[in-house]
Amino acid sequence: IRTLQRAQDSKKVSADGLSSLTLSVARLQCKLAETLRLLGSLDESLTLAAAHDRHDHPALAASSLLTVARCHAQNGDLDGAVTALNRSFAPLLAEGDLATILHTYSELARIHLLRNEPDQGLEEVMEGLDLCTLGEGPRAPVDLPLWRCLLSISELHRSAKRLDEAVVWANHALFQAERREDELALLRTHAQLAFLLRLAERPTSAEQHL
Repeated sequence: IRTLQRAQDSKKVSADGLSSLTLSVARLQCKLAETLRLLGSLDESLTLAAAHDRHDHPALAASSLLTVARCHAQNGDLDGAVTALNRSFAPLLAEGDLATILHTYSELARIHLLRNEPDQGLEEVMEGLDLCTLGEGPRAPVDLPLWRCLLSISELHRSAKRLDEAVVWANHALFQAERREDELALLRTHAQLAFLLRLAERPTSAEQHL
C-alpha cells in the first residue's frame, strides 16, 4: 500500500522507471491477494487478483490466475477454478516456469478429485508430468519437486480404488523425495505409503514407513 501511494505521489519518473515501478506494485498486489486468500478474505482476494489476470507480464498473470483459481475452489466454485487454472497455462508456458506448471497440473488434478473425476485428473497430471520431464516419466533426474505431482497421481489412483497403482506411484514419489533429500517430501511420502499399505491390508509393509 505504501509503495502504491509513493508511485501515485511521484511526479518525475522516467518511462522505464515508471514501467518498473508499476510492475513492482502489481507484484505487491498479487502477493497481497494471496495473503488475503490465506486469511479467508476471499472476495477481496479475488477482486485484487482478477485485476492482474490478463497482465502483459506472464509470471504476474499466472500468479494472479492461480490465486483466482484457489479462491474459486474455496468458495466451492470448482468450474471457475478449472477455468482459471486452464487459463494460467498460456502465461506459464510463455514464462517457461516448469516448477509452477507442474504445480498447476497438480492443482487441476486436485480439483478433479474434489469433483469425483479421478480419471480426468489423471489425464491432466500425466500430461503435466510428460511435459515437465520431456517424457522421461516419474524417475526423471530433473531439478523439479516431482514428488508432489507423483503423490497426486497416487491419490487419484486411490480414489479410483486402484490401490496397487496408488502404491506404485507413491513409491515413485518416495524415490524423488530421497533423490532431493527433502525432509517434508520424505515425511509426506512415507505417510502416504503407510496409509495405502494399511488399506491394502499389508500392515508389515506399512510399519516400515512409520
